[in-house]
Amino acid sequence: IRDRYQRRVHGGCNQLHIMAHSMGARVLMAALRRGMASAFLPVVSARRPEDALPSGLTLSTCTLLNPDYSRAEFINQDFAELRHFCAHVTMYADASDGALKWSELLNRTGRLPGRSTPSLGLSVFSLYRQPAQRDDEVRSPFHDNKEYLDMDVIDTTWIENNVQHIRHNYFNLNHELVEDLRELIITQHRAAHRPRLVHRIGNVFSFLAAPSCVVNP
Repeated sequence: IRDRYQRRVHGGCNQLHIMAHSMGARVLMAALRRGMASAFLPVVSARRPEDALPSGLTLSTCTLLNPDYSRAEFINQDFAELRHFCAHVTMYADASDGALKWSELLNRTGRLPGRSTPSLGLSVFSLYRQPAQRDDEVRSPFHDNKEYLDMDVIDTTWIENNVQHIRHNYFNLNHELVEDLRELIITQHRAAHRPRLVHRIGNVFSFLAAPSCVVNP
C-alpha cells in the first residue's frame, strides 16, 4: 500500500482521502503500524505551503464507516498515529449496527470469559480519554473531565431511509449520508461547520433531520 501511494506522488498527486468501511478499518490500522504512515506528510508540515510538494503526500481526510475494530486499541494506540498524519479524522457510527454487535460478541479478548471487546463502530459517545486523577484532586461529579479525541463522530443511529435491518452498510445509499460525505471530501470542513449536522456532546454530531415517526397532526 505504501508503494502504491508513493507512485501516486511521483505521478503528481499530493492529496489523498481514505474511506474505510467495517473490517477495512483493521486493514488501515495494520497498514499504519507496518509503515504506511511514512508515505504521508505529518500534519504540521502539511500546513506549511512550502511542504505541499510532490515530495510528500497529504492525507487530507480519513473516514471510518461503521468500523469493525477495537475501541481500546484505537484510543490507546492507533488514533495518535493517525492524527499525526491526518488533521481531519471522521467516524460515522450506528449504535444499532447488528453486524458489529455480532462481531463484538465473537471477537472476545479471552482475558475475562463472557466479556467481549467493545467495538469502535458502536462507541458513539465513548471516544475520549479520562485524565489521570491526582491523589489530592477532588473531581466534581457535575463537571465533564473527559478528553474527547480530536475527531468528528457522526451518529447515524436515527437514520431510517434506505437502511436495511442490520444497519451496517447504507453509507452509499442514504441521501443525507452521501451528501455529507461529499461535502466532507470537497470542502474538508469539520462537522461543526457542515450545515446538515447538529452538535450533541463532546465530539459527537447528528444529522439535523427528524425521524420518520415525526409527522404533523
